[in-house]
Formats: sequence, C-alpha cells, structure tokens
Amino acid sequence: MPKHIFIVAGDASGDVYGAQLIDAIRKKKPDWSFSGLGGDRMASTGMNFLYHLVREFSVMGFLPVILGMPKVMRFLEITLDFFSQNKPDMVVLIDYPGFNMYLATHTKKRNIPTVYYVTPQIWAWAPWRIKKIKRLMTKMLVIFPFEVEFYQKARIPVEYVGHPLLDRMGGFVPDPHLRSSLGLPDGPFLALLPGSRKAELTGNLPTMLWAAHKLNQKFPVPHLVLALASEKYRVLVESIISESRKTMSFPDITVVSGKTYNIVHHSQMVFVTSGTATLETAILKKPMVVFYRVPRLHKWVLENTSFLKCKYIALPNIVSGKKIIPEYVFSHPYPEEILSAIYSLWDNTPERKQCLEDLDCMQKLMEKPGASENVAKAIVEMLDKA
Repeated sequence: MPKHIFIVAGDASGDVYGAQLIDAIRKKKPDWSFSGLGGDRMASTGMNFLYHLVREFSVMGFLPVILGMPKVMRFLEITLDFFSQNKPDMVVLIDYPGFNMYLATHTKKRNIPTVYYVTPQIWAWAPWRIKKIKRLMTKMLVIFPFEVEFYQKARIPVEYVGHPLLDRMGGFVPDPHLRSSLGLPDGPFLALLPGSRKAELTGNLPTMLWAAHKLNQKFPVPHLVLALASEKYRVLVESIISESRKTMSFPDITVVSGKTYNIVHHSQMVFVTSGTATLETAILKKPMVVFYRVPRLHKWVLENTSFLKCKYIALPNIVSGKKIIPEYVFSHPYPEEILSAIYSLWDNTPERKQCLEDLDCMQKLMEKPGASENVAKAIVEMLDKA
C-alpha cells in the first residue's frame, strides 16, 4: 500500500537534503507521496508543499528565534491542521530543532512514527535533552559516527547514514584554470572564509584582515582570496576591506562568490570561521586555522559554565576526538595567538605534515557513501515493516 511521508526542513542545507531524500525514496517507491515544509529545492520535487519555512526562518541567534515564536506557532498550527485531514505514515525531521522539536511533541501525541535526520547537536550544548528525544523519536539517523554511541547509551534507536556533504563534494572537480580566470598572481595564497551571514562577516572579517596584516609583516603573503558565500554581501565585504586598509597593510584581495571549493583546493591554507565550512575544508584536505569571535558575555559563559559540553568547536576536531587543527574562540578583535598557528601551517613544516595526515584519518572515519540512499533505505524498511 502506498505510504505518505511528511518532511520538514528549516534551513537551506536541510532543504537540499530533503529534496535528495525524496528523490532517493521515489526510486524505491515511485507510488509513495510526500508533503511538508521546506524551501525551493523541496518544492521543486512536486511534493505537496505547505509553506516556505526556509525563507521565513533564515535567522541566527537566540533573540531572533524568540521574536519569531509567533511564526513558529502559526506554522505549527498549519501543520497540525493538515495532519487532521491527511495523517502521514511517517514524519521526517531534518535539522532545525527550534521548530522540529515542537512538532515532534505533537507527532508523538498523534502516534505518528517520527525520525530525525541531521540530528540536533545536543551532545555539544544540551545533553539533558536526550530524555525528550528518547520520548519523542522513533529513530535517529545521524551524520557523524561518534553520535551513534551517544544515542546508544540512552537506548535510542540510531543508525549512522553518512554525511550528505561527502556525496555532494564527491563530484567536485578542481578547475585547473582558476588562477588565470581570476587573474591571480603566481605563488601561494591564503583563503579567507569569514562566514555566510552578515553578523559573521562584520564580526570575523576585520580580525582576518588584521591577521593578514600581521602576517605580511613577518613574511610576504602574495595574495588573499576571500570566498564570498553570497553575492548580496559583496558591498558589505568591500566596505570592511576598504575601512581596514586605512590602518592596516595587507596583500591585495580577490573577492569571489560561487567558487569556494576551488578556492580552498588551490590555496596554501585556509583561515575559516567555525561551522560547516571547516568540515568542507577538511574534506578537501587543506590545512586551516579556525576561529570564531563572540561577544564578551558569550565567551565568559563558555569558559565559566558547563553550558558547552563539547571540548572543541571545529567539526574536524569533534569528529576526530582530538585537536587536529588549531581552533580559537575570542571576544576581542586582535588575538595574537592565532598568528603562530598560521605561521606553523604555511610552509612544509612538521605541523603541516601532521595536519594533513590527521585530516586524511578524519575523512576515513566518516566514510560511508550515499547518505540520501541510506536514509531512504532505513525509512522504507521501517514503513514496510509497519
């Protein structure tokens, strides 16, 4: 009998994973139907698309989420009204716990099997929430191998399905003409990945430029290439660069959008903010220094409370279970400590060699191809047995 699956994704990456999952399930079960909340990619699959959740909730930080609670409740009401008329056979939640955990409370009340794909990172900041997950979830489909033990200890059904990023990057082919197409000079260049949101750019880019200024005083860095996540921030980035040049002397910068993987691949090393970009850089096996600038109060909380349960902030270090790349969290804009880390990885040093070996081992830890197919297989097996 054909099944009906409801899928929820609240951000751009989850939207991509949701669309890939729909395609993977359709290959196995072409007569099954799909509905849900997501973004453009999920809508393009032809599913019964209730609302553009990605556009409405592309926010970051605690305060915006609190201010957005009326919207959360409205979308929850829309979803529950839909369930009253079209009860799905399964609900698949993708990331975005701010909305999805609310919804899971109601799927449990309605006895709808619920699985979580790209699960909340409660192991890092809220391990006490595992009791709620155990109560609400049918199964956790995790994308990091270390998450399996975390959920197994709580006796929660769990399966490692692989990271969808590995599949997306598996088809990456470096552009041999990147340098000539961008007009880059000969010699190694430092890649800058300052983040994908306005707050990250304004908070992190000045520090990156200051570090480039200090590096340039110690040894010549021929060029900087900044990988822009979105063209809409070009004016902001160029304004920050122009303002910084008034007091600093750093090499010429080429600002490029849409070529992040190629920029990382061709760079000597990468200066990157914490987040998925660190994992992408690691998969491309490029040495990096990771830092993230936070408000002074946030840093005090991280250092003086038990709020953060994870020892590291950079995903390559978390996956490896040890520090394989330098990482720093700062509240001030000019952290001298990061300079020695960049120095140590720039040339063919023992530190650089060890970093490359560790990145190779990290990738082997994560190797499990076909994340979308693995998730589809798990879901189909669960519903076929139901």
